[in-house]
Amino acid sequence: MERINKWTNLLIEKGVSDEHIQNMKKIKLQYQSPYHLVYEEKEDLQKLHCVETHKIKGIATGWKTANKSVYDLFFSFTGEIPNLETSINASRIRQNLDSLICHGIKYQHNFYKDPSKINKDEIPTFNYFEDDDVYFPTDATHRTISALMFNAPKMVGKIKVFKKNNLKARNYSLYNKVLGDWKKFLSTKLYVLNINENPDTNNIIFSIKLPKHSKSDFFFSINNPIIDLNSNQLEDSQLIEDQKKRVETLINNIKQIDKRLSSSNLDTLPFYLKIVKNNIFLYSLYFIFNKEEFVNIEHSQPKVSSKRIKASVKRILANENFPKK
Repeated sequence: MERINKWTNLLIEKGVSDEHIQNMKKIKLQYQSPYHLVYEEKEDLQKLHCVETHKIKGIATGWKTANKSVYDLFFSFTGEIPNLETSINASRIRQNLDSLICHGIKYQHNFYKDPSKINKDEIPTFNYFEDDDVYFPTDATHRTISALMFNAPKMVGKIKVFKKNNLKARNYSLYNKVLGDWKKFLSTKLYVLNINENPDTNNIIFSIKLPKHSKSDFFFSINNPIIDLNSNQLEDSQLIEDQKKRVETLINNIKQIDKRLSSSNLDTLPFYLKIVKNNIFLYSLYFIFNKEEFVNIEHSQPKVSSKRIKASVKRILANENFPKK
């Protein structure tokens, strides 16, 4: 951290307070996409405006800046910030830093807000999300990072104004609640079932291991019930409500399967019970999910066709000893 310490001392020497530098370590830039989902463009202001930098919440320019601190992005030019997956142009950050060192903090603060000091084709554009009173520049990445790091009070730019769609906002709030409930469930420790997400197929994999047959795990998979959301879908309240019901039902069903399995003596279950009457695992799946959903079951050995499994389950359901759905 030798180079960072050197440049930090220079910043303090030039008038950037240590308190502000420490704050820039804590504050992380946001993604613009959640705002775009619930906002619609209102107007494109032709006149230049000065934007208060404390209202800049992120940078929407294509660089990987979201969820990273201004401090880390700024000092990435030193090569001393570990695990920073971004490609900020070091020379352009250094241009801003060298200007501060050469001309002083008053000059640099004025540079960011005075349009006469910026080439006409380099004046940034800001997306302004009116209801939340926040800004996202759509260009001038390095200038914005430097202005924030130097605690410049304002930046000049063109403004595009966006207005919140209240219907989309309400549906997005419900969507996020359901998403939170689903993520919380995926991190829950169940009695018997193990939960694993498969990022390649967007499936959720549930498995049960038989202790005496550790090489023979049972698996069943479900498609991720959370939709890939876009702005148009947020106008469909029924779609969001249906997802809520689907997730609630799915969580309840899986908990029922887990409870049913946990009440069985799995230590004594032979592997081939997957096609006989006492198959607690398959019966639980079939009983709790309907037969159309009961599809994705994988097994290592012996090889048993899905037709034989389904035929066996039908025989199970025909047995009067089993409860009816």
